[in-house]
Amino acid sequence: MRVNIYAEELRPINDKHGERVTRIEKQVVPTLPKKHQAIQILLGDRVIHSDNKAGVDDDTPGVKFWYYTDQERELLVAILEKALQELGLPEAKGE
Repeated sequence: MRVNIYAEELRPINDKHGERVTRIEKQVVPTLPKKHQAIQILLGDRVIHSDNKAGVDDDTPGVKFWYYTDQERELLVAILEKALQELGLPEAKGE
């Protein structure tokens, strides 16, 4: 699977609805002893619905990077750090 996120979808990290980059926890598999965690990055315009019985529903497009173990978390950290290194290269500045 490949995900393409175009520059037009990038937004500031915070907006009037809160943070757009967050860590979340969810009990994905009830029989596992701990919750899965994810880094969630919301993209594009916010899509907020408040006309449902549960209250506010945020359907903003985004990407979640899930992990369960410390090894998976460390791998995600390494991947994101490598991405930051690439963005820091002079040739990445597009001049």
